Amino acid sequence: MQSIIVSYQFLNHNVIELILKLDSVVTVKPGQWTLLSFDWEVPFKRAYSIAHHEVVDNYSQITLLIKLMEGWKAAAQLREKKVGDNIEVGWVFGHFFLQETDLPKV
Repeated sequence: MQSIIVSYQFLNHNVIELILKLDSVVTVKPGQWTLLSFDWEVPFKRAYSIAHHEVVDNYSQITLLIKLMEGWKAAAQLREKKVGDNIEVGWVFGHFFLQETDLPKV
């Protein structure tokens, strides 16, 4: 699915907070993850954990906190992105998250 960058902010010299507006409403729980698609000599995908999810009007926004490692292809492409750019997002994956139950959390 397509997404648009609505916020791109450096939290320090190599960590960004990336907020993406998805083109539909999706159900997400913190701890789940998604794939971002990148164009390079050979297209590739990288997985990122979803830090926050919010439904706004008729679409979802997800927040990703990404460490940009020197020499990584995805980091080089993410450094060039700006607010308003499109990024292709894979579906939401992962079954390991805090269950919503009345049981005490350890």
